[in-house]
Amino acid sequence: MSDAVTIYALLIFLFSVASIPLISFVFTIKRDIFEPVYWASEYFILIFWIRSIYVLLFGTPFLGIPPFPPETARAWVTALFYLIISFAVFLIGYYSNLGITLATATPFLPRQ
Repeated sequence: MSDAVTIYALLIFLFSVASIPLISFVFTIKRDIFEPVYWASEYFILIFWIRSIYVLLFGTPFLGIPPFPPETARAWVTALFYLIISFAVFLIGYYSNLGITLATATPFLPRQ
């Protein structure tokens, strides 16, 4: 598989993962725009998705101007893969009830 196909496949997958909070927001009855997951998702999309596409298209003073060497493209794909995994883990942790279950299972601390 070529680097361009890999990049586009990862971008489509990243967009799918990053749109989970938006889909959740649209289909919930009780909407709260100040929930941290929406702000964190927007920040994630802005910094790690839109900015990285901008860098790939226009370059930066640190990386130079495109076209980049294959090593740089591979490093970008690897970083994007790790970002997808980290964002998915963040969403799983945010939407899971594991923290609530652990908090209710532990005994209360003494008040004194």
